[in-house]
Amino acid sequence: MLVLANPISGRGRGRRRAAALARVLSHAGCAAEVALSESRADLVRLAGRATAADFDAVAVIGGDGTLRTVLAGLPEAHPPLALVACGTANSLARELRLPRAPRAVVRMIVARRGLRLATGVVRIDGGAAERFACFAGAGLDAAMVAELERRRRGALPGRLGWLRPVLRIARRLPRTRLAARVGGSAATRGDLGEVLATRIRNYGSAFRLPAAVDPRADALFALTFAQRTRAAWLRVALAGWLRGLDPARGHCTCEAARTLTVVAPEPVPVQADGDLVGRGRHIEIELADQRLALLVPGQLPGAAPL
Repeated sequence: MLVLANPISGRGRGRRRAAALARVLSHAGCAAEVALSESRADLVRLAGRATAADFDAVAVIGGDGTLRTVLAGLPEAHPPLALVACGTANSLARELRLPRAPRAVVRMIVARRGLRLATGVVRIDGGAAERFACFAGAGLDAAMVAELERRRRGALPGRLGWLRPVLRIARRLPRTRLAARVGGSAATRGDLGEVLATRIRNYGSAFRLPAAVDPRADALFALTFAQRTRAAWLRVALAGWLRGLDPARGHCTCEAARTLTVVAPEPVPVQADGDLVGRGRHIEIELADQRLALLVPGQLPGAAPL
């Protein structure tokens, strides 16, 4: 086993959870090598060592952003990953109901059942591809991510740390008007305040996206939002929080697709899995060629031997 951990994730809990998991793995007869990253580049380098020839499985301790960083360095022929949630939102872990307790994680690893999940890539103005596991988008949510990045010092400050950037962006509501083209359609949707490509329904562990979103599908789910006022956004936010977004109620549009193109009149922030990945006018989001072999509880629908 290779245990990759972001030591500052979970406000410092990452280091302790890595040590606890290594102890339980040892008691279960598994040889565990713990690798703590010192930076994003270091985590990419460490993930590059995770080949199927050298390890039977890899445990990734951190949040959605940590997993996205691991994906950047992970070899194509990689052993199954076990994600141990230790971040701010933990959207993917909550979506798939992944265990956190070390003993439960080890049972999941030993059972070796999982899913081969599709992932996505995003390119800004023709630049390098950034891979993501959960979602990528531009508009209101990316503006909030950019505001948090501007204000943060060191580790992410937890859920309450998002409150100030959310309120600041809500107060001065960005007026960017995005245009989007979904899949191979020639039609362009304009005057949008938010465009999101997602692989999961759980968004930030606070909102539920449309019920049609299925992480087992071999597709991205393209969501477009035409809301322009604070009142309209508040109604959508409440709906997502209370019962889930519903395209039939006009909250958004939702389509399964392999590609999504977003165009802005001026450079806008772009987020992937809750991280700011750049700014640009032309954003291309598409399904990646590589899948992610992820260990999940055996009772999860669709789980199969990996």
